[in-house]
Amino acid sequence: MNDKEAAFRAEMRDRMARYLELRDTVGERAAREELMAGYPARQRACMAPYLDSSSSLTEAIAKVLPVFGEMGLQEEVVDCSTPERECALVVTRTCLCKAAAEDLGITDPPSLHCELSVEATSRAFDDITAEVMLRQVRGAHACALRYTRPVSTDS
Repeated sequence: MNDKEAAFRAEMRDRMARYLELRDTVGERAAREELMAGYPARQRACMAPYLDSSSSLTEAIAKVLPVFGEMGLQEEVVDCSTPERECALVVTRTCLCKAAAEDLGITDPPSLHCELSVEATSRAFDDITAEVMLRQVRGAHACALRYTRPVSTDS
């Protein structure tokens, strides 16, 4: 594991630990909102350069995957677009929740990191809808995130 991977894994472990602590004191909804503080702005700063008008949603996500790969994430993106809607399905073999739970000694981890990520994306970009489709922590073989937006009619 390289330094970037180790640092990212530690960040995800610490985020999970913070969530569990908050959940026990203020409840699930308030704990998630606490962790969302500033996340949409960070998501926008990270993704906006890739989501320019010359790229499809799938192309934009594919451009950022190498950055996530440096942090140890094994991901692929599949274009599932229709003439009316762009749709990018991101399949992730690296489950951040499972890794964090392993580090924390938790046997039944919540589905947290992907859900926070898609919520941050939806809040950061008005035209993008994001949702978690599959969760490894719930028995799936991979995590899958779906991102959609209307096809741009700009010329």
